[in-house]
Amino acid sequence: KAIMPYLLEKYGKNESLYPKDIKQRAIIDRALMFNAITFTPKVYGVLLPRLAKNEVSEEAEKEFKEKAMDKLNRDLEGKQFIAGDNLTIADFAFWGLITLLGLFDIDTSPWSNICSWAERMKALPYYEECHKELFEFWEEMKKVES
Repeated sequence: KAIMPYLLEKYGKNESLYPKDIKQRAIIDRALMFNAITFTPKVYGVLLPRLAKNEVSEEAEKEFKEKAMDKLNRDLEGKQFIAGDNLTIADFAFWGLITLLGLFDIDTSPWSNICSWAERMKALPYYEECHKELFEFWEEMKKVES
């Protein structure tokens, strides 16, 4: 995720994904730090055991809910996207993990702000094209497992 700002600085033409405004960048950077330091490890704490067909510990489940999902849901309160009302690289950083939760059939309905944000992400014009191969691969993996 640290590569995202670099790539946008070097090659990006759309400044809205990582604006030059220092205040807006600070908001985005804070979200990226939360994603890297807390959200990602807590999500993997519930995904990796499922992938290995193991039970998820109560502690991992609790931390996933309280430290990851509850916080992200609060952070999205009153916002269209992670860092405000515009799509930024922070949204893409979180989106990959939220997509994985869906693939593992983890219910995100208790977090209404996350669900609303996810619908906005799915409405992006390139959503289907970008996810087509992932969803096809996942369906093939499920067939192999059964």
